[in-house]
Amino acid sequence: MPNILRNAIIRLLDTANVPYDRYSHEPISSCESARIIREPLGIAAVWSKNLLFCGKHGFFLVATHADARIRAKWFRSITGDKDTRFATDDEATDMLDARSGSIPPLGFARADFAIFVDETILSTASYAFTPGTPDETIVLSWASLLKAFEQVSNPVYVFRESDDGYVIEPLENRLRGI
Repeated sequence: MPNILRNAIIRLLDTANVPYDRYSHEPISSCESARIIREPLGIAAVWSKNLLFCGKHGFFLVATHADARIRAKWFRSITGDKDTRFATDDEATDMLDARSGSIPPLGFARADFAIFVDETILSTASYAFTPGTPDETIVLSWASLLKAFEQVSNPVYVFRESDDGYVIEPLENRLRGI
């Protein structure tokens, strides 16, 4: 099943002429194991943390970096769900064709959930993520990542942290500023 998602991501990137690097390695099971495995390969990138959340009104994905602390309660006011929680592995598999630990930030067959992209990853030189399979890594420059997000059918928003919570804006607003 994860090969379907990986293939969809590669097809999306290739069709849109988005430049990327692709690496094969031992399976990654966490952000820490990613550091251990990717460093000897010379992958100089911000490592991803992509989290699927579930609430009464549905699912949403948060794409951030491995060291980020995501405050689910700050998304509650945005989504209108008081009981926002991490999706289970079974829910992630059903929704995304990926298991927790190898969830990519894009390339999904379903477009019925929003993707929230951490503003900090848009200012990094490059961003590394697993394409739904724990034994591969794709690395994109921030410009390539933006170009890839332009290709997805999901609603995509950029978020940043403020004193009162997260500030959200549609990705299109950010693209107009480039």
